[in-house]
Amino acid sequence: MLEFQRCTKPRRTSLSDGLPPFTVFDHFDSDSESASIISKLPPNLRFLRQIHVIQKEAFKTLVRNFLKPQTANECSALHSLIEMFDSRVLEHRSECSSELDEFTLECARLNIRTFHFFAKADLAEPLGFIELYTLARSVLDHATLLDTTQDFSLYCSQYSIRMTLLAAFVILKISRSHLAHRVDLRGGESSYFSAIHLSKKRSLQNGDLDSRCALILTQLWSSNSIFRRRDGTVDSLRMRTRCRLSVGVVFECFWWWRTEFDGKPNIYSEEGEPQSEDPTIPEAIYDPNLSDIDIYSTVFPDWQWAAGPNFLADFPDGIELGLDNIPAILT
Repeated sequence: MLEFQRCTKPRRTSLSDGLPPFTVFDHFDSDSESASIISKLPPNLRFLRQIHVIQKEAFKTLVRNFLKPQTANECSALHSLIEMFDSRVLEHRSECSSELDEFTLECARLNIRTFHFFAKADLAEPLGFIELYTLARSVLDHATLLDTTQDFSLYCSQYSIRMTLLAAFVILKISRSHLAHRVDLRGGESSYFSAIHLSKKRSLQNGDLDSRCALILTQLWSSNSIFRRRDGTVDSLRMRTRCRLSVGVVFECFWWWRTEFDGKPNIYSEEGEPQSEDPTIPEAIYDPNLSDIDIYSTVFPDWQWAAGPNFLADFPDGIELGLDNIPAILT
């Protein structure tokens, strides 16, 4: 059982990719451990387990009930549940024994609070987005502090680096919205570029996944067309890629990048549904009843592009991807 508990990290990695962890049994209903066994876990591992369980329960509840809320009552209920699960995570702040624990706790909160994007744009709670913006900055500030003191970017997990990407794209989306005047744009920009710095430092060679993420972050920040509708208005708070749960924010921004910088067609209609029948385009809605095989073969065709080696082969010809071509961010 203790060894099973040590598998929490792979589960977190699955969630950071927007996927329920792949297990033989139903992961979302798998916690039947007795209190006596849990009490034998080391304090740091017990803390990680508690945070993971809350995050898992939040995903289970939000996905099954509020994947695409449309009415005012549904959006209000979504906001209330987000606040409830966030408060449950915060109850464990006193158990944080290190800066890394603080970072882990803030990442769990970010994963949960990002579901504010799932509300219908004109019914979403503005205060929820403002708090999410502040939280995204906090995640990146913790990551930067860890990197300054411990070279965090050189050993951090896939989960950690994906959370920094999520935090950066949350800042990008909110800073381009009608709420921009209500947040600290200069501070948000500094936090955003710290994510670029982390990706650059984490990169091992020119053209690897981290250097490409740094380039994508850099180019999207300077883009004037991201989140822009055909009528010229900017609609950055609308969530289109719902098949990847909270990390859909990351994959949606990847698709915006492909449209502008890779010459791919805009896959979304004005209503946010896929407008192409091209089988390489991901579905917009996640079906929690799909099997593991279905997930790999049908719903997530962008999996290999964004998370696997094919991502390296899909960049357009003529783009230089060396780290020397990414502007120096922090000196």
